[in-house]
Order: sequence, then structure tokens, then C-alpha cells
Amino acid sequence: MCSSYFARKMAWKADIGRVRTVILSLLLTLGGPLFAVSPDYSNMGQVLAQNRMYLLFMDTCVVNLRGPSAQEDPKGMRAQFEGYYKAAIEHDFYANLWYLQGNYGKTYSELRLSQNALQDLYRRILENYIDETVILLEASAPIIVLTRDQSAKKLLELGFRDLESTRQIYLRGANTNPKMFLNQIMTYQDGILRARRGRRFAILALLEAKVPVPEKSKYQVVTLDDVKNMMEEGEKQTKYVEILNLLVNMTGRNLVPKVIASDVLGKMISLNTLEVHQDNYGRMYSDRRSVFQLITVTLRSDEFHKSDSMPRRNTDNRNEVPASDSDPIKPEGTTTQPQPQAITPVTPAPATDPGKK
Repeated sequence: MCSSYFARKMAWKADIGRVRTVILSLLLTLGGPLFAVSPDYSNMGQVLAQNRMYLLFMDTCVVNLRGPSAQEDPKGMRAQFEGYYKAAIEHDFYANLWYLQGNYGKTYSELRLSQNALQDLYRRILENYIDETVILLEASAPIIVLTRDQSAKKLLELGFRDLESTRQIYLRGANTNPKMFLNQIMTYQDGILRARRGRRFAILALLEAKVPVPEKSKYQVVTLDDVKNMMEEGEKQTKYVEILNLLVNMTGRNLVPKVIASDVLGKMISLNTLEVHQDNYGRMYSDRRSVFQLITVTLRSDEFHKSDSMPRRNTDNRNEVPASDSDPIKPEGTTTQPQPQAITPVTPAPATDPGKK
């Protein structure tokens, strides 16, 4: 009886093993089709909303770029970055139009084009942030070394720590699969936020080193009545406003430079201290307008069906219109390359003997 029991138990375990093997082979064989997700109304809506969030985040970064505007210098940095930004916004606009029509395949295609342009813009913006952070930290270092202020030294070390972390994030994004646009965008956005924090430490270190010792808050005498009044009144200003007021005071007394400029990276970089402080907290300069809104106003749906339009060349005008115009109508500003003409060989005439007439 015991032998039959153990025999049934062993047979049952063997059956379980065969079933597991069959299930595992099915999962390995059909793993791709089983886990594939086709674009539909729900997931495309989520991806479009996420892409719009990344577009709006980049608006402040593009607006706050240093240098002349695109109108003043059409080939400058701001003009180039706005060109990448415009391409990303246009493809996002076309993706939303296809989404409203229920064509989720073309929605995904346009969205990929928008993400491709956006990740390129994020990478270039992060490179610019790294260069500016280096200039700010290098400008604060000599002053801190001379003053030997321990608090400023600690702030500067934190700034350099964030700078090194930003460089590592940039390398991680650059080494990501080139087709994984969303992963690159998320990585570069993390680097931009880290660079902003490093620049905040650079400005705080500069202020800590230049503020006179009697004016520092840690050396101020605070009575119990002052503490009681502070608790009753509550916090009236944010950290941003507090540092801004201190910067205005210090730059007005010429204790902190209004403009920090250097060419240690092989190119002249000039930074306005107050403007850098605004950008560090994600605030747009007061004298500039949103690039996202300016581009959105100019968007048109004329180019939307450009690739599906009929060609210029048809049966009636095939003798007059070149064959190169058989493709769909190209956008304005593109020219058709002339077709090379066939060269007919010319047979040279036989040479005549001058002695014969």
C-alpha cells in the first residue's frame, strides 16, 4: 500500500513538471504578442498629456537662455534652440489632431517625432546648464578661499557635488538607447533640476562669503520677544524672496557682482546674477514672453495633410511636368532638382586628306 502511494505521488509530481514545462514554452514562444500593447484611446491620451508636460517644462528653460534673441541673431543659440522647440511643438500638435480623429497609429508616429526633437533640445539645454554652473562655482571659489568662511566652503562643496552628479546624469542619458526618447527626456530633466540646485548653492556660497559678519543672521542677537513676534506673525516670505532681496541689496552695494563673466571653457559666458536666481527656481524672466505661447499662436493645420496630397504630375501634364514631381506636393520653400539630360554621342566626321580635292 505504501509503495502504491509513493508511486502515485511520484506520477503526480511528474505531471506537474510537464505542465510547468508546457506553460513555460508557451510563454517563451508567445511572449511578444501576449505582452504587446497597441496604441488606443487611453494610453495615447496619457502619453500625449505626459509629452505636453515635458514641453511646458522646457518653456522656461528656452525663454531664460542667455544671449541675443532670435530676431537679433538668427543664427545664435536662442534661435537654434527655439527651432528645436518649434519642431517638437508642431509634431505634438499634429499628434493631437490625429488623436481627435481616432487614428492612433499616426498619433504615435507624430508623437515619436515630437519626442525625438524634444530629447535633442533637453540634451542641449542640459549642456548649457552644466557650462553655466561651472562658471558660477569657479567665480565663487577664489573669494571663499581668501575669506576662509567655513559655511561658504560647505555650500560650495555641495554645489560641486551637484555639478558632478549632473555630469553623470548627462552621461547616463547620452548612453541610453537612442530610440528610447522618453527615457532620455526624463533623465535630462533630472539633470536640469540637479544643475539648478547646484547653481543655488553657488549663489548662496557667494552671498555667505561676501556678506559682512555683523550682518549675518547667525551673529544677530535675538531676544525672546523677537521669537514670540515671529511665531505670531508667521512666515511672511519664501526662501526665493528672501534670497532675492539679499541679492538686490548686495549687488546695489557692489559687494556681489551684477554680472559674472568668464571664458575658462573656451567661450565667453556672461551671466546676470539676478536672472540666474530667477531661473534656479523655475521662474521666467519678467521682460520676456513665453516661447510656447508664441509658437502655439502661429500653428496652422495647412501642412497637416501635405504628405497625403495629390502629386503635381498627372496624365494630362506628364509631358510638361518633370517626373520628379510625381511625389506628393512638397512644403513651400523646397525646390525640385532638375533631371540630368541624356548625352547623345556624336560621331566625329572622317578626316579629309588636304592633298585630295
